[in-house]
Amino acid sequence: MKMTKILSLLSCLILLVGLMAGCGGNPTSSSAPAGDSSSEASSMVEDSSSSSEVVVNELKTAFFDAHIVSAELVDEYEGKAPTEGGVFLKVEISVTNTMDQTITMFDTDFQAKYGDAGALPMEAFNDEMAPIEYDLEPGEEATYTYVYEIASGSEDVSILFEEAFDNGETGETYTFPLDLG
Repeated sequence: MKMTKILSLLSCLILLVGLMAGCGGNPTSSSAPAGDSSSEASSMVEDSSSSSEVVVNELKTAFFDAHIVSAELVDEYEGKAPTEGGVFLKVEISVTNTMDQTITMFDTDFQAKYGDAGALPMEAFNDEMAPIEYDLEPGEEATYTYVYEIASGSEDVSILFEEAFDNGETGETYTFPLDLG
C-alpha cells in the first residue's frame, strides 16, 4: 500500500510537470472530450503536443461521470490545522461508474492546482474522506471529501483529473475550476 502511495505521488509530479510544460498553449474553440459528445465542457480547451486540457463543470470520462458537490477553504479540518501560510481546500466530489465493469479509484485521482503549484489530498483519517483506494461497481455512485493544503490567498484554484488507460496511454486532462469567492 505504501508503494501505491509513492507511485501515486510520482504520477502527480509527472502530471504537474507535464501541465506546466503545456501552459501557454493557444486556446481553441469549445469541444467535448474525444469520444464523448455529451460532455459539458466550458469555453476553453487547450491543446499541446503531449496532452490536452479540458475545462469542465461536469466531468464525463471514459470511466465515470463526476461533479464537484461543494468546495470551500477552511482554517482547520477535524482538529488538524494547516502549516503557517496555508489553508485547507475541502472539496466534495461525487463519482458514478459508467462502465460495465468494476473500476478502482484512488485518492490521488483528483489533484488540486493553484497558481503554478499543485497538491495531493491528505490521506483519509475519517469515513467522509476518500480512501487511498476504493472500487465502484457498474452504476455505483460514491461521494467523498478530499482535503488539500494550499497556500493562503491562492487564486485560480482547480481540481485536475487525467485519464489513464490500462495500456499505458493517457487521455484527456480535465480541469474543474473552483469558485471559492
